Amino acid sequence: MSFRRDNEQTLRWESWLQKHRAELIACGVPHAVLEEMRYWYHFLEHGYFTPTGNAGPIISVDHLSHADAIRLCLFLEHDELYPGCDALNRLQYLLKS
Repeated sequence: MSFRRDNEQTLRWESWLQKHRAELIACGVPHAVLEEMRYWYHFLEHGYFTPTGNAGPIISVDHLSHADAIRLCLFLEHDELYPGCDALNRLQYLLKS
């Protein structure tokens, strides 16, 4: 049973990613963040992502260009895969400043 849930979650992720990959890249999200679902979720939960072996993050909402921040914020506001994430909350805060 747990294998089936994992498989369904993986299929949902792959389908979602296929649909949204180009837009996420256009928002400034590096390909490496989209390599695995857990990397994307880490970014959403923390607002940054640092791959193993890197000294610093390869993406951080605090360091996105204004245009990328707006575009990613709009994307996350309308996406239902992971609503109310910390990355979205931080982007909204930064864009109001």
